[in-house]
Amino acid sequence: MVSDSHLASSLDQSANRLGTSLADLRTSVNDAQQLNFSQQLLYSEELIKELDDQLVNTQKRAIARELPPIQNATSFSVSSKLMATTSNVGSGVAQLITAAATSNDDKYVGTSAVELAQGLRDFTDAITEIVTVRTDIQLDKLIVSARSVVHESGRVFDRVREKSAPTVLTDAAMNVSTSLKQVISCLPDTKHIEKAIHEIQTAHTSANIRPMEVRQAANKFIEATSQLVVTIGSPDSREAVDIFVRAYCDLHGSVVAQLQRQSNMNNVKTAIIDRLEEAQRGSIGVLETLRQAGNPSDHTLSQQFTSKTRELATTVNQLVELSGMDGGESRWQRECDAALRRIQAVYHVTQHANVPLNDNGYFASLQSVSDGSRRLGEAMTGMARHAKGNDTEGFCTSVRDSADALCSLAESASHSAYLVGISHPASSPGRAALIDSSEVARSVESINASCQRVESRQLNREELMSDISSITKQSSSLAQLCRIASEKTQNPNVKKHLVGCAMGVASKTSSLVTAFKDLDRMPDAESRCTSSASELRQVALQLLHFADKPDFAAIQGSISTEGHSAQQPILQSSREMLDSSAQMIQTAKSWASAPQDEATWQRMAVNSRQVSDSIMRLVNAIHEAAPGQMELEAAIGRLSALSGQIERSAMDCYASGNVQKHGANAERQLLQQVQHIASQLEDKVDDLHNAAVEHGERLPKVVQLHCQMVEDLADAACCAAGMTVDSNQQTELFDKCKTVVEAELAMMVASRESGGNPNAVHAHANVKDAAGQLKHAIGDMRQTIAKVSSEQGAVQGMVDTISSSIAHTDVAVSSAHPGSSFADAQTRMTAYLEDIRRTAIEMPTLNTTDLGAASLNLSEKYRLVAGDVRQAAGMLPEADIGQRLKLAVQKLGTSCIETVTVAGGKRAHPEDERIQRQLSSQAGTVVERVEQVLAALHSASRGTQACINAANTVSGIIGDLDTTIMFATSGSLNSSDDRKFPSHKEAIVKTAKALVEDTKALVAGAASNQEQLAVAAQNAVRTIVNLSDAVKTGAVSLSSENSETQVLVIHAVRDVAAALTSLIQATKNASGLSLQHPAMGHLKDAAKVMVSNVARLLKTVATVEEKNQQGTRAVEAAVDAIGFEMKQFEHDLNEGAAIPTDFRPEHLQQTAEHVSEITKRVMQGADAPQSEEEIIGVANLSRSAVRSLLAVVRTISNDADTAPQRYAVLDSGRDVANNVKSLLVSLHTQMVRNPGQEESRRLLLEASKGVSSALSHLVGLCNEMTGLPHNHEMESAAAQAENELLGAASSIEAASAKLAELRPRQIVQENTQEIVETEFDDNIIISAKGILHAVHTLMRSASNAQRELAMQGRAAAGGTGTYQWSEGLISAARVVVASVHKLCDAANTLMKGQTTEERLISAAKQVSSSTAQLLVACNVRADPDSQANRRLQAAGQAVRNAAERLVQSAQQEMIARDDRNIAISDRLVNGIAQVMDAQEEVLRKERELGEARHKLAHLNKARYERDGEEA
Repeated sequence: MVSDSHLASSLDQSANRLGTSLADLRTSVNDAQQLNFSQQLLYSEELIKELDDQLVNTQKRAIARELPPIQNATSFSVSSKLMATTSNVGSGVAQLITAAATSNDDKYVGTSAVELAQGLRDFTDAITEIVTVRTDIQLDKLIVSARSVVHESGRVFDRVREKSAPTVLTDAAMNVSTSLKQVISCLPDTKHIEKAIHEIQTAHTSANIRPMEVRQAANKFIEATSQLVVTIGSPDSREAVDIFVRAYCDLHGSVVAQLQRQSNMNNVKTAIIDRLEEAQRGSIGVLETLRQAGNPSDHTLSQQFTSKTRELATTVNQLVELSGMDGGESRWQRECDAALRRIQAVYHVTQHANVPLNDNGYFASLQSVSDGSRRLGEAMTGMARHAKGNDTEGFCTSVRDSADALCSLAESASHSAYLVGISHPASSPGRAALIDSSEVARSVESINASCQRVESRQLNREELMSDISSITKQSSSLAQLCRIASEKTQNPNVKKHLVGCAMGVASKTSSLVTAFKDLDRMPDAESRCTSSASELRQVALQLLHFADKPDFAAIQGSISTEGHSAQQPILQSSREMLDSSAQMIQTAKSWASAPQDEATWQRMAVNSRQVSDSIMRLVNAIHEAAPGQMELEAAIGRLSALSGQIERSAMDCYASGNVQKHGANAERQLLQQVQHIASQLEDKVDDLHNAAVEHGERLPKVVQLHCQMVEDLADAACCAAGMTVDSNQQTELFDKCKTVVEAELAMMVASRESGGNPNAVHAHANVKDAAGQLKHAIGDMRQTIAKVSSEQGAVQGMVDTISSSIAHTDVAVSSAHPGSSFADAQTRMTAYLEDIRRTAIEMPTLNTTDLGAASLNLSEKYRLVAGDVRQAAGMLPEADIGQRLKLAVQKLGTSCIETVTVAGGKRAHPEDERIQRQLSSQAGTVVERVEQVLAALHSASRGTQACINAANTVSGIIGDLDTTIMFATSGSLNSSDDRKFPSHKEAIVKTAKALVEDTKALVAGAASNQEQLAVAAQNAVRTIVNLSDAVKTGAVSLSSENSETQVLVIHAVRDVAAALTSLIQATKNASGLSLQHPAMGHLKDAAKVMVSNVARLLKTVATVEEKNQQGTRAVEAAVDAIGFEMKQFEHDLNEGAAIPTDFRPEHLQQTAEHVSEITKRVMQGADAPQSEEEIIGVANLSRSAVRSLLAVVRTISNDADTAPQRYAVLDSGRDVANNVKSLLVSLHTQMVRNPGQEESRRLLLEASKGVSSALSHLVGLCNEMTGLPHNHEMESAAAQAENELLGAASSIEAASAKLAELRPRQIVQENTQEIVETEFDDNIIISAKGILHAVHTLMRSASNAQRELAMQGRAAAGGTGTYQWSEGLISAARVVVASVHKLCDAANTLMKGQTTEERLISAAKQVSSSTAQLLVACNVRADPDSQANRRLQAAGQAVRNAAERLVQSAQQEMIARDDRNIAISDRLVNGIAQVMDAQEEVLRKERELGEARHKLAHLNKARYERDGEEA
């Protein structure tokens, strides 16, 4: 803590500026990545000339000795830099060539050109440095070679700019690669390696070959190879290279001499020559890698070098095996010698453990050691058993198995030792490579060799097939490596290049395979094979050059002295294991001559015991060195002591009651320190969690870091609490601090139990819970400190929060949270952004006392946005879109920093007008940046947003279809057209088939990009609109006498629309996810349901004219529809979907009566045959009743007081639906069989009883929760219904008088457009008046029909049924009156120009829907043949027709307005202004749309709650 107030204030300001500057720098860097650098190609000639002049000038100044010295530069450092820059240039050329050949993206090509240009600059600087430092190089040769690199690179720029063919580009790249090799050959460090490579290449002509037996020469060569690995990067490397070369020459000469002595066995000779050539190539490859891996800290090249030496040892063993086939030694002895050579070849890995040998963690490596020891024990037992039985074949197999187990054990033990050493807290961890260049090199080498053989055209069919199979396998491996690397990188250009390389390799391989298949059919297939192989080879080489980029290489960790000490027991045990195993195999070798010798068996027993003891010591050493356990024990002790220390500090502070006296800024500094540590600690919780669950080797460092941070946090918090005057605040600080320490202690205990072992699944749940509690405790403390700091006027903590959040947006997400989706992240981000915008708008108007809370809210909400943008960007399929989204969020963060800083200045100087203006300006910038983020979200989720809009549209279509169904049920769906149903059939079938194709496009769109998904969603909506219109028109063409058939047809299209809603929702949830994700399975299921419903619609349409099939089809459709409703019911419960507001608990009795009516009608049909129309009516009623019943059940269950009540109601509702479905299945069975069979009647009776029983149980449960109306309410229900109808008629008559006063909009200027507008206004007013007249007639007719019922005694039955019917009639009448008044208001405001036609259309549709509900309510007890009922139905049809005319008039007005010509200015500035105004209007309308939807949801919720209270 800084005691000097001036220094503390200066430090505070400097830290503030540093955080702001870092955030600006990060944002600027990411912003620069979005720029288009294609101009770099146009100015490449200037670059080449500049670099060439620099090289020439360097040469002149070097000759004149005028180059200035370079600080801290050594021969080794400048040589390493030159090697790195040559690799960088080669990788840059490969990237530029691939970008130009495979991509039409100028931005990508330009970025690649810039990277190559920068690589050339670095290369030129490295040449200057090496010329300055080293005097032992050939200056002229180096400069000439470097200039050649520059000029050849310039030709690459030229070829790319000229858009040359891929072959020309490849040739230019190969010239650059040749020039780079010439530069490397100029280094004196590689001279001896060049000489060694030359000697190996000319080994067959060497005069220094010493005559030696092949096995002896092979042993010496293996030993020399192992020594070469050990001495890499050391001063003894030159001598080791010389020994390696001499050993190879001896081996080569020995094999050649043996071949000359052999007279027969031509096949064996050929195999020996092949292996010898392979060994020669492998030796040269080892030296080539050594030339690049001169730096022992080069992790990737060291691994590659080790891998090549291992492959070389395997080849030599195969060579010796072939060479000894005609020797005097037995196979027994040869196998033992081969095993000894393999042990010698792997011995070097036990000398040191500075590099990892695989990707295993500590526990996986330990498991590998355990498995290897088990296999070795089995192999040793097998050796003894087969030796006793003189089984040569079995003995040789056991020896090979023991050698395999020993090699695996040695490598696993060495890797375990590396993990133990690197995990020590004092060691520095490295960084894994982006792409495994050794694996890439191995695959490319194999592809290159196979392609060259294919190009030679000297292979027979089987050999060609074998090579192509090998190429296919290696190409698949390359593509997999590219895919893994592309998922790791955050650089969009690198990601794009890796994906392009993978696609290029796959494409060329596919062409090669296709050409091979066409060999027997097409004459040019052979030439195509050759060309495809050549192209594939070039593409693979370009990938290899790109993968060699130094930026992708791993960074080797630095193992501390303590870490090396911890490794020694493991490495020592490993060496003892190999030594004792070699002695055991040497002893076993002597069994060949004396298998029953007791002395040999005794030595074998001793050796076997030594091997077992060494393995036991090895396993124990690895167990004892388990990383993290000591650190965890120490941390638990430290945290326990810290908890007690906090308690003592609190008690001392409470007891003394004195506040510590410090400077004015001391408390604020401490609070900022606590907030900073808490934020950092919260970010580190996931690291500790991951280490404790599956990465035990990471535990020591993470545990030590956590422990240190918690101690610092506790010290600062206790000091701050001691300075606090407010006792409540003091107590809260101590409590929060102790909670954090206790949560950290619980986390350490859980981590000790888990230990980083992935197999300790039982402990993982505890670790997860402890991590969640720790995050919660830290978050509480951080928010408390932030609140206190903001009240004191400090802004540094908030600036730090925003700055760290900006930095975290660039951190890659390791894996998405289970169940997370882009839509969820988008929803959360939108809510947070709206809060940020609202806060920014309010800040300029707030009092200075409220600015602190507003700034705190701004920083916290931005932190949440930054956290979600990582998830959202990681789930986007296109990296460019994700990068733009992150950049927009980062820019918002910089604006938030500026706003918070200015707000802090405003609190310090409340009367400063300049600061007030700055605050207003910065707040406006924040609002603009929020709009940019929302726009980026919209562009990133265009498909998702289109799915949301499509679902809303389809929901409106379903509502219209429900209204049409009510009209059809009441018999009021009549047509004014003379066309019959067959004339509409073709349009329905055609549109339905188009909808099936749209369904396929939707499913495909979920796995593609957002653009295709948006198009698919829009097409599906357009098609379902056309289909619903076609089906409604067709249903209307049927006479009202076939009302049940009308309902059946409309129900069928409603099922299609409902299935489409589910499909769109499933598509939205599955968008951007992998094919293995569960959401994709839900999507496929939804698509199947969709296609099935469309097929059922077509069957229903086909049976309209087949009267004898209509009933069967109707029942089948009803069964499927009920099944779908039940699935949707379960889905809505699981997803927590909103409860429908149209259904209330009091509707239960009405739906129960409908279900009872179903059983009544079915049982009537069991006794006497029913007509097709009656059966259709049963089916229609069943599906409607079940849908309504399930909705009412959800509403009632939501009002349950206890969970058991809720689940009981839901289960009872399910039972009713299942029983209704079973009843329909029984009815279908009865229809298919002979109607008179007793078995069918018995099934119907049982199913009916099941429905009645389940329904009675449900009604009983619900009545216990909701209660029933009183008797006096039932008695007055009929009178209330009649009075309500009369009152409604009077109210509508008054509204009609109000509407009669409306006049068209005023004409300001006489022109054609305004005349057309006046005509449309007249049409709208006339149509609105027609609606009111028709509704007035409707209400009078309804009143007369109800009075007629009363006179006939139909409404005097009393009881619950009468009450429910009257209540439904009253409710329907009230809705009609309300909708009519809304229509009048909409027409009035439209004529005044204060609203739009959309509101009038919505009001007209509401009138139509409410009219249909009134007709249904009136028809419940009406006499269908009475004069009053016929007048009522005619009035209802008149209302429907009038509403349709009004909608058509309003839509014509909208179309006419949309067709107006837009005057586009010819002036540049005015044209740009028009575009900006249009964009502004689009953004404003989108925002208003979102706000309107939000408001509608709240209104529906409020209305539902109010209705529930009234009920």
